[in-house]
Amino acid sequence: FGPKRVLSLPDGIAQSLEEYLGDGHECPSSGPQPGQMGMPFGDLCPECGQAAVVKEEGCSKCYNCGHSEC
Repeated sequence: FGPKRVLSLPDGIAQSLEEYLGDGHECPSSGPQPGQMGMPFGDLCPECGQAAVVKEEGCSKCYNCGHSEC
C-alpha cells in the first residue's frame, strides 16, 4: 500500500535490494570482481573459486588470485 507498494515479484526483489544496499551495506568481496574495472569474465579458478580464469598466450591465468596453468 502507498508509495512502497510492490507491483510484482521482480519489483519486490528490486525494492528489497535497493533498501539493503541503500543503507550503506556493501557486497563482501576481496577486491574487484570479474567484469568490473575492465576485468574479463572467465572460467572458475580452482584456487579462489572466482570466474576470472582466462586463456592468454596458451596458458590459463586467474585475474583474481594470479593462479596459472600452462
